[in-house]
This record gives sequence, structure tokens and C-alpha cells, in this order.
Amino acid sequence: MAQGSSNLSNLNLGCSDFTRNRDGTWSPAHSIVVGVMAIRPTLSFRAGDRVGGTNLGAILDDECKQQPTTQQSELASPFSTLSK
Repeated sequence: MAQGSSNLSNLNLGCSDFTRNRDGTWSPAHSIVVGVMAIRPTLSFRAGDRVGGTNLGAILDDECKQQPTTQQSELASPFSTLSK
């Protein structure tokens, strides 16, 4: 495990809550909370970066390594339905 007993299920999150970017970083697929920190999909991070006090990138690398990569521009905009 990337950091002691920390894992996605302890954070009430799953691999589907994140997108692996082509440069190897991770981004939330939607707004999430890690610890006391709210994280928006515009944030990207990698193993070693502390997110909400957790090495979240390392946990994702360990638990979600089979997840396909996605370009940030492929993510759905939360505002895409507002103009309809």
C-alpha cells in the first residue's frame, strides 16, 4: 500500500472517481473531498504530491494502475448541460 493503511475505500472513494491523465498525473472526475480539502477536476497531481494530507497519487498508482488514460479535454464539463 502506498501510505500505511490509507487506501481509496478508507477515503470513501474509488478508481472511477479519478481520471489518469496522459502525462501520468491524476485528476478527480468530479469535485471530491479528501480529508478537509475540496478538490476540483481542474487539479492534477502525481505520486508524492500531498492532497488533503494524503499521498493520493501513490494510492491511485497502486490501486488504479489499470485505468486507461484520458486527456483533460475529454472530461465532461460540469457546465456542458447549462446551455441546453
